[in-house]
Amino acid sequence: MQQQGRRLLFPLLLAASLLLCALLPLPPADSAETDWQNCLACHPDYTSALPPLSALRQANLGELPGKACLECHDLAFISLPRPDWTHPVRPVGSHLACTQCHIAVPHGAGSPPPMPTGDYGQGCYDCHQNVQGQLSRYSRHNMDARTSCRTCHPAHEALRAGLPLSLLPRRIQRGWSAVYDYERSNAFCLACHGESELFNSLSQGFVTINTENYHERHVKRGQALCMDCHEPHGSQRASLLRSRLPGGDSLSFVEEARGANCTTYCHGVDHRSVQYINRPY
Repeated sequence: MQQQGRRLLFPLLLAASLLLCALLPLPPADSAETDWQNCLACHPDYTSALPPLSALRQANLGELPGKACLECHDLAFISLPRPDWTHPVRPVGSHLACTQCHIAVPHGAGSPPPMPTGDYGQGCYDCHQNVQGQLSRYSRHNMDARTSCRTCHPAHEALRAGLPLSLLPRRIQRGWSAVYDYERSNAFCLACHGESELFNSLSQGFVTINTENYHERHVKRGQALCMDCHEPHGSQRASLLRSRLPGGDSLSFVEEARGANCTTYCHGVDHRSVQYINRPY
């Protein structure tokens, strides 16, 4: 009888163990083992805005990000206030074969492979077809011959991608706003676009001539990221301006004889037909 009881107990214990394993959360995946193609399941190709992070946009109502988001994103990272409003994205070299950029020649510690010339291979567009189209638009980042994919996407360093405050829950926004550092949060852009050019000029650009610099107001005082309003790759509008903000709101931009006219809704303020004048009579 005891032996028969043991026979019955074993399958029950096995079934209970399998059920427990299925219910327990999986440990965070190591980046070296992550199939990054899965990123495109949640971040599909996009046209004019950031990838549609719908769960985070819904979180703006005050809820925390959904379970699906937390499979890839650390809740502690987006919950803790930090001055740097960016998050690390995998280096290019972590998901490309070495030989896609480096010539395959015999080498060792004393003779490393030759440095690659030019930009990354066409393999980028196998997954990022949208970027190829964006880089052929009216206003694009590759218009200057000195700029390439490698300028902003280092091969062996993590990209510091912007994390717009509008995508975070409101109760988290309050903490982040208290420690915002515009230089660290926009470091990639400010590396080429100097502060004197962006924030100090009163005679040209995003200004009311001789009166106020609106980049200074929005980025320094208004705690905005450059990519809140500007596309990173290309746009049909001047200065890589977006047609929609990362949070989903429309950005209307109409060039005029002496400047431009903007209409949008951001940081809780409704901007209707706000005009700026950057050309004298």
